[in-house]
Amino acid sequence: MRGKRDKLSQGLYLGTGRPPYGYTKEGRKRDTLLVICEEQAKVIRQIFTWYAVDRLNASKIVERVDTDRFALAKKRLDEGKFLSPRNTKNQYLMAKKLRCQRCGYLIEPTQLKSWGKPANFYYRCLSWRKDMAKPKCGLFGFRVDALDACVGNLLESSS
Repeated sequence: MRGKRDKLSQGLYLGTGRPPYGYTKEGRKRDTLLVICEEQAKVIRQIFTWYAVDRLNASKIVERVDTDRFALAKKRLDEGKFLSPRNTKNQYLMAKKLRCQRCGYLIEPTQLKSWGKPANFYYRCLSWRKDMAKPKCGLFGFRVDALDACVGNLLESSS
């Protein structure tokens, strides 16, 4: 078997992650196939019918979906993106929980290195990044270990 075209012509799945909605994976590695998941396929067929036959646009289709379930699904997706542990090298107690009162950006943990010294970790307002639209707000960074210890002590004393 050579190349992606040959694999696709044989019905093999090239992806390595989660299969698209409406499918499940069967087989392993080079012999992985996508198989239709009938329960999910019913939902996809209904949405396709609304789009192709009833000529509804995406916003009208969303209105037809059970609004409570849709809101719950959107919330879970947003939380998953926001709290994803992907690419996290260190654990921070207050990561993604602080917002700058001066400019409204999130305050994120960053590592500052000095030659010949161990790295220090600080919480800093995102406005210091060059790719941010707003000008720098001037909020100084504060040490991660100090803030996390303070918050930890407060939590322990309140319980």
